[in-house]
Amino acid sequence: MNKSRMKVMMLLWAALLCCGAEAVPVAGHAEEPLLESSLSYRRFTTLDGLSQMQTETVWQDAHGYIYIGTLSGFVRYDGRSLTPFLGGRRENIVAFQEVEGQVRALGFVRQWLVSGNEASMTPIDPKNELLLNNFNATDLPPGYVLLEDRKEQNRVLCQMGPQGMERLMKSPLLDEMTPDRKLYLDSTSLYVPTAQGLFRLDSGGTSVRLTTKGDYFSLIRTDGQLLALAADGIYTVNSDSMMLRHAFHFEAPDYGLSMRQDRQGRLFIADSHTIWRYDDTSQTMQQLATGFNLIKGLYVDSWNRLWAATYQGAYCFFHCNFVNHRLADPNDIVRAVAMTDSTAVMGTLNGKVLVSGHVVYHDNENYFAPSAAVLADGVYMVGRGDVAVVRGDSVHWLGLSSDKYQFVSRFGDRLIIGTRSSLLSYEPASRHIDTLTTEIVRPWCAADDGQGRLWVGGNSGV
Repeated sequence: MNKSRMKVMMLLWAALLCCGAEAVPVAGHAEEPLLESSLSYRRFTTLDGLSQMQTETVWQDAHGYIYIGTLSGFVRYDGRSLTPFLGGRRENIVAFQEVEGQVRALGFVRQWLVSGNEASMTPIDPKNELLLNNFNATDLPPGYVLLEDRKEQNRVLCQMGPQGMERLMKSPLLDEMTPDRKLYLDSTSLYVPTAQGLFRLDSGGTSVRLTTKGDYFSLIRTDGQLLALAADGIYTVNSDSMMLRHAFHFEAPDYGLSMRQDRQGRLFIADSHTIWRYDDTSQTMQQLATGFNLIKGLYVDSWNRLWAATYQGAYCFFHCNFVNHRLADPNDIVRAVAMTDSTAVMGTLNGKVLVSGHVVYHDNENYFAPSAAVLADGVYMVGRGDVAVVRGDSVHWLGLSSDKYQFVSRFGDRLIIGTRSSLLSYEPASRHIDTLTTEIVRPWCAADDGQGRLWVGGNSGV
């Protein structure tokens, strides 16, 4: 990993840990919408630096920076702040591409080449004959775009390169697509959903109609199978037919249906107002969030976070498994948090341990420090004079000699424990504890770099 990407990853992770779950309601155009969701999220608005509340797309470059396209230019997010481009110019940015390491922000007529904090303009089509078809701008594979004339006809599939646009395929079927439908480009075929049915085009332009059903909107390949979204559910696309996989009524497909997949293979589906998560194993559709004004697109970044571009700003949902928990005691403070599978384990200042929001342990004479580590089947947290381990709903103490314990961290299959004057190593299997060093002045934190080295931060440095 290069230094630039590592820096961006650290900034993004630190910023998301520090920021609140929800944006603060403020009068004016950035008022908090009536969003219904139990997930923890952050909403980005003009108060955070967006040039326009109406966002069109979210995208991540090879270095980890997040780009957000709006109706008035675009911004770049480094985990700490938003850098604006185009100075509020009325330029609708609907997609991003990266060509030979250079980010390009795409509008209808112009594309903007990013260099540092500046962007230079070049036309989408040097001949000024074709414009970008914005409705398919984010659903095609990287490097591919659909262009059309000013009457939204004569569409042609193109591939972007350093020398310009290479025209790959033109077909009358492409002109049959309405704005709510998305092309899907596979390794050998192009799938075109129209009001007359779903068609498959081969590289030579020969078409096959797979069905006359006219309400398919988008497609995605997962686990080797091609799936299609229709107004009444999810279908499997076979070589010459369609088969209903999961019946579901989407109430607002008027702007189409978006579908994205995360690293675990989970599918996220959005219509105009609601986001769901589809579990293919259990054949269930779980509502994650609803109440959006208009969802323009979904995106899953390299950290497995789900982003939504909406006309109420941009939303970042943290891994879609961390829900908001409210403490019953308003005088208490959550200080340590760790995730095991999809379960949140928390330790508070008033000596409580919460598992999935429920109190499983309480000791008024204890407190928990802001440190937790997951090792094997347990979550370890620093308490008053000892270290606690949480397994399921049970809490036990390691029984260490009384000391001022500062933090815990994981290093391979060992637990690293820091005190005010030493660094300890604890093996859960044997319950054996060793002193690694007493040479570090006031160690405060430690991290495994994944390459067999343990890095420790103390008063005198790293």
